[in-house]
Amino acid sequence: MKTDIFIKIVFLILFAYAIAPTAIIRLGRVGAVSRAPKGNGKVALTFDDGPDPRYTPQILDVLSLYQVKACFFVVGSKARNQPELVRRIVREGHEIGNHGLGHKVLWLLGPCATVREIAGANRIIEEITGEGVRLYRPAWGLFNIFSIYYCRLKALQVVLWTYMSWDWVKRATPESITRKVLDRVRDGTILVLHDSDSTPGAAEGGPARVVAALPHILDGLKQRGLQVVPWRKL
Repeated sequence: MKTDIFIKIVFLILFAYAIAPTAIIRLGRVGAVSRAPKGNGKVALTFDDGPDPRYTPQILDVLSLYQVKACFFVVGSKARNQPELVRRIVREGHEIGNHGLGHKVLWLLGPCATVREIAGANRIIEEITGEGVRLYRPAWGLFNIFSIYYCRLKALQVVLWTYMSWDWVKRATPESITRKVLDRVRDGTILVLHDSDSTPGAAEGGPARVVAALPHILDGLKQRGLQVVPWRKL
């Protein structure tokens, strides 16, 4: 009996601390942006989980060829190990967002650990780029109630996504990634792809398939009359 009560209390705490805030933001679209304004013929292209010395340069090369700007939500610990790559992202006109210090699930972090996860990544990015960070995307799109409060306190814009390309699953191919994106993309869509495969749950070699799919995606967007722009120009 006492065990049942304890389990219920733990679940209620978890629900109030993490599950409910995530549901309100993800389903109710409160406190975060998951779609750009419609009517302008613009879409935003974002990349998560890098920077990665194998794949991020290849993605930057494709974006440069197409003269397209994107937003890279970087993991702080990876940015610390690849400062020149982060500087290249900024130098080539792309935006940098915070994707956490260690890509940790906020459901499992207390208030102090949550601050370290967000503030630690901000600090590293700002030291490398010399610019303040204003965009944040939590790992896996999961929140806790303290992360919401902290983002508001620090004026961080929380950016999610409209659609996933499922580029990180084992069965993904360049063709399936391209098809999923182009079948669903619309005016105002925020797309998310990945430029690293070293986070938990990511299929090995996934970003290589993204690199192969990216030219076809960019060609398809152009054919649909959609312009890829950085976040600041949405």
